[in-house]
Amino acid sequence: MSGLKTAVFWRVFQVDVRLENGSLLASIRDDGCGFPLKSLKYCSGIGILGMRERAEMLRGTLDIDSSVGQGTRLTLSLPLESRVDEPASC
Repeated sequence: MSGLKTAVFWRVFQVDVRLENGSLLASIRDDGCGFPLKSLKYCSGIGILGMRERAEMLRGTLDIDSSVGQGTRLTLSLPLESRVDEPASC
């Protein structure tokens, strides 16, 4: 419910999905109020942490770019070819 409370005042205004150098890149950008990235260190929720863990399980990355008053962009990069027999690094 807290996610809904904070999500009421933004809207997604750009979604980009493309293939580049053997990876799938997906970027989602909103026009919300943004936040200082250093505040992620003190975040008690599991939303962003969970998204990053899921990306890493697929040998990918999740990058976050945000600043107060400028909205937020999430960029997911997933390699299209990976070896299933190798465990993902922690």
